[in-house]
Amino acid sequence: MKLTILFVIASCLCYGLLPSINTQAPIPLVAFQQPGGSTSTVSTILAAAVAKSHVPGIAAVIVRSRGIVEVGVAGVRKNGFNDPVQRGDLFHLGSNTKAMTATLIARWVERGQLAWTTRPIDVFSDMRGKINPAFVDITLTDLLNHHAGIASFKDGGTAEFRDARKAAGSGSPTEQRREFTYWLLQRPPDVEPRTKMQYSNAGYAVAAAMLEKVAGKSWESLMVADLWEPLGIRSGGFGWPGRGNETQQPWGHWRQDDRYVPHDPNGTYHVVDFMAAGGAVRMSITDYGRFLQMHLQGLAGRNTILKAQTVRALHTPIDGSAFGWGVGRESHGHNGSGGTFWATVKMWPRLDLAVAVATNAADDSVRIMNAADDSVRIICSETVDRLKDYTLKRASK
Repeated sequence: MKLTILFVIASCLCYGLLPSINTQAPIPLVAFQQPGGSTSTVSTILAAAVAKSHVPGIAAVIVRSRGIVEVGVAGVRKNGFNDPVQRGDLFHLGSNTKAMTATLIARWVERGQLAWTTRPIDVFSDMRGKINPAFVDITLTDLLNHHAGIASFKDGGTAEFRDARKAAGSGSPTEQRREFTYWLLQRPPDVEPRTKMQYSNAGYAVAAAMLEKVAGKSWESLMVADLWEPLGIRSGGFGWPGRGNETQQPWGHWRQDDRYVPHDPNGTYHVVDFMAAGGAVRMSITDYGRFLQMHLQGLAGRNTILKAQTVRALHTPIDGSAFGWGVGRESHGHNGSGGTFWATVKMWPRLDLAVAVATNAADDSVRIMNAADDSVRIICSETVDRLKDYTLKRASK
């Protein structure tokens, strides 16, 4: 897996003014009429990104705390076929899953069934005396903000990753995460815990295993019941879009020579189950916007499925890394890729604005990153003034 964190610093001089929100009901989708029924500005920008970068397909969403401002798509679901990307299509979010896992765990912290200071040995009592002494005092906070000293496990082709697969076994995803946790914490740390930020997919696997032990349910089922359903997210799932009977969905693409080749979602390559909590979620770009909307609400002081102070804690960084977010002076962001899709998000809390872009292709070059980031930059630069004017008009009424 190539799961890369993005640290974003942007300068924003204006502030959003927020209306009241019903924090009990599922967050509504708010549509904003385009002037004169014109084509979506976002879709136009994305079409230019496709033409420039030759990515097969791309989708984007602009979000404020009161709702979805605009959704756009461009390109095709699969290279070689004239099947356009649709607004409801699913995109794999890769490591942007991490912020969702951290948000899910935060719900259990608020209920008092976990604490940010909970250690693996507090949950798995049979680990006492068996794990590496360096890991005895690591906590959920250390695991979720990448300060537990655990190796990254980014590349599935390494000997270390092959050993991890063997240790995880072939049981249920929950069983795999538990066995992987036992194996991992007996090994030496990659760096001394709490001395530096060490980005780690494996840390999220351990955190998910801890949650599963306390909840008595799988991470997958908890994501649906405790996170997506309360937010009105209906398209959320795990693994590649287009698997099984999902025939009308985007396929991911590999980079081969100078073109993007479709990757069969039913093939053998996938994000392994024991690492799913760090990078396996797929959903529509609109539903991803609903998740981002909840975070904007919390950062603006609104209680939703989490208290505002909890959301702010999730965005509080140590060495630039928060709970599934890279945090800069003015903006928060993250990238994710399982190798055949790419997703990026940027959020400007002071402006009450978030933009997410996803593509159905990935490779080792900077081309995908530039396509996504250029789209975000252009979308933001062309919409910041419109959003500011819209906010000021509302405030003057």
